[in-house]
Amino acid sequence: MPLDSLQQREFRIHGNNSYEAIVIGAGHNGLTAAAYLADAGLSTLVLERREIVGGCCVTEEIGEGCRASTTSYIASMLRPEVIRDLDLASFGLRMVPCDPFLQVPFADGRIIRWWADRDRAAGEIRKYSERDAKTFLRVDDQLKKLARYLQPFFLEPPPQLGAPGLAGLLELLRVGKRFHKITSEEIAQFVTFLTGSLGEFLDRQYESDQVNHVFGEQRLRQTWRPLPAGNVAGTALSSAQRRRA
Repeated sequence: MPLDSLQQREFRIHGNNSYEAIVIGAGHNGLTAAAYLADAGLSTLVLERREIVGGCCVTEEIGEGCRASTTSYIASMLRPEVIRDLDLASFGLRMVPCDPFLQVPFADGRIIRWWADRDRAAGEIRKYSERDAKTFLRVDDQLKKLARYLQPFFLEPPPQLGAPGLAGLLELLRVGKRFHKITSEEIAQFVTFLTGSLGEFLDRQYESDQVNHVFGEQRLRQTWRPLPAGNVAGTALSSAQRRRA
């Protein structure tokens, strides 16, 4: 929204209340943050421009008599700690397994299904390429190892390695402790995943166009945009997170 439009708007909060925390946007992330802030004892206000809260997780009518989640398609990144802390089950949350969580049809009538069981998923890939099926299992092992280094940071403040003095040193030690067992090979893989293009990564790893399409479809559903450099990590973490059990 242009700045002049913002300046012309009047925002009024009824009453004389003051708040220690104000969350802009009542999407799923905003509501989660607000719940934790309120639970910590802070008086919290949540502001939302729409008449409905939930953001990407809302269920709305997309056609006459047809209701669906209009943006979010799966809850693989919803941490069990959040479910427990916010007691979401008491509000009616029920996790329904999505298996297969992805199905990609092709012009020849065949379908690749990405099952939660990785051996079963590899069997789908094997229909197109024995080499790609083996690669899938190898890459899956690599992603799970790398994800173990990063997943603890999901529920922590971002590392502040540039903090001055003792605080910076303690932060460096905290982060370093997480990575002290990492190998040089894993560091190289991290660089590839954090800076590389998913398209280039897939081209190097897989020989089958159909298998490339499966991974590309997954990433497009997550971002709704092309696949530029630096997007391997997002796909890697979300895939490893989905299969963390």
